[in-house]
Amino acid sequence: MFCFHCQKEDHSLNDCKDFLAFDFDHRKTFLRENRICFNCLETTNHIAKKCDQKKPECATCAQRHATALHDPQRHPSEPKADTKCTRVRGSHQTTKSYAKIVLVWLRHPFVPDREVLTYAQLDDQSTAVLVKESVFERLGIEASPTNIKVSTVLSKDQLIASYRVRDLEVSGSLGMTS
Repeated sequence: MFCFHCQKEDHSLNDCKDFLAFDFDHRKTFLRENRICFNCLETTNHIAKKCDQKKPECATCAQRHATALHDPQRHPSEPKADTKCTRVRGSHQTTKSYAKIVLVWLRHPFVPDREVLTYAQLDDQSTAVLVKESVFERLGIEASPTNIKVSTVLSKDQLIASYRVRDLEVSGSLGMTS
């Protein structure tokens, strides 16, 4: 993983908030001038036509292009995150819970210059916030090992090895802070 814009190895162009803030034409010109593959955005060793990686799915519109190459003029749409919803109902249809999957920026106040663009599942019935280990590694923050007790339909009070991270800040992919 390498960001050709920031010249850092802790995120990619698709995750670079500064790069994504530029307008589409500027981003496209930057890629062309730096001879960066328009498909994977990870190398200057080949072009998109010769890229062996599968075409990425844009996190904004779900079309088959890199998120950094999303052109709002060509693909105007609401963020893809608004289109995914899981509906959970009780056996007697008396309990309803909706879990939405949304695109968010995560950051930590101890490392304010690092942000990670990732998906979050919002569940109003949940009592915990769970984050993949790879997310806090990408943020460059420490996490304390812990065990969490999870009860599901299939098992009760199952202990799962996890990590505890405090003070994560979440903001919407469109810049709305929550």
